Amino acid sequence: MLLGCVQFQCGAETKHEGIILYLEGVVNLQLSSKTVGLFDAFYNSVKPINLLQNNLELSAPGKLSAGRSDIMVQHTEAAIKSIDMQLVRVETCGCDEGYSKDATEIQTIQIADGNVLPKLELPIYMVLPRLFTCPTLLTKNFKIEFELNLVVVFKEDYTVSENFKIVFKRSAGPLPSKMTTAGR
Repeated sequence: MLLGCVQFQCGAETKHEGIILYLEGVVNLQLSSKTVGLFDAFYNSVKPINLLQNNLELSAPGKLSAGRSDIMVQHTEAAIKSIDMQLVRVETCGCDEGYSKDATEIQTIQIADGNVLPKLELPIYMVLPRLFTCPTLLTKNFKIEFELNLVVVFKEDYTVSENFKIVFKRSAGPLPSKMTTAGR
């Protein structure tokens, strides 16, 4: 099994011509000191063996958005009580009479509890719940979309939130059940 994660860090939105991962696995035979004779002749004539050679397209040509997978509080005058990240599923059903939109909070993770030191990077790791998420679906009369809400609660219970629309896509093949990574 081969597992991995590709990460990009862009200070600004960056255009690309496609992202392709080249995989190559090569094996060289080695003899132990106990093996002599017949295998010596065989070993000297064997070249490296290719076990894996593949190209995977990770992304079609497009743009990489500027962003990071962590949060940093630059400065705050009020003390922070907590920082939370909410995953929300938005279902929209439509017909001739109009549209009905329903937002359901799927998962909330607490990124910070208590006042946060300025300029401290807080990593964000969210494992997506398999039973409540699916690929983003957009049709004429029905939509399933997802949003992330970043919620900052201050000591006086004053709340500030920012909403980010996200798109989930199904991978080329099923992932192993023991793999617990989030996407991107």
